[in-house]
Amino acid sequence: PKPVIDSIWPNGGPTIGSTEVFITGLHYQDEVQLACSFDGIITEGTYIDNRTLSCHSPPHLPGIVKFKVVGDAYAGDTSYQSDPMEFLYYNPSSIAFATPRRGSALGGTPIILTGTNLFNTTALRCRFGKNEVRGTFISERNALCISPPSTDNSVILAVPVTVSLNGKDFSPEN
Repeated sequence: PKPVIDSIWPNGGPTIGSTEVFITGLHYQDEVQLACSFDGIITEGTYIDNRTLSCHSPPHLPGIVKFKVVGDAYAGDTSYQSDPMEFLYYNPSSIAFATPRRGSALGGTPIILTGTNLFNTTALRCRFGKNEVRGTFISERNALCISPPSTDNSVILAVPVTVSLNGKDFSPEN
């Protein structure tokens, strides 16, 4: 039987590519050379088990593309492929600054991040050092994050703040 996709996570990534995408579904076979097709661009798949595989997204222009699981694509076989799902490519986000620049080590400080290429998504996350919290979209240039408690015993600690629009790929540290 042909492969079936139940879900892909994340279902989008930045245009620079390299997002590791996990695909769950049915009929994934280890003996078939599994791959993923992002708008017809084939990338190598990694078999995890008969219900799970992973692939890395290639670079692509922004927009929604068709995503498929394909088998033996390198040999030219097009019979073993899933029905398409959607994958969203977006311009990478960046954070220029955070306001206020300091908060309590106990956490709970509302922080406004100002940057570029933000959009409204339930996957919006903010990372303070190594601690992730859910973010709230305000505008294409602003997001709100509540600072988490510090995991360091130090009272004064500077941490980089980054943002993710898919819960996986974070903006560069600034």
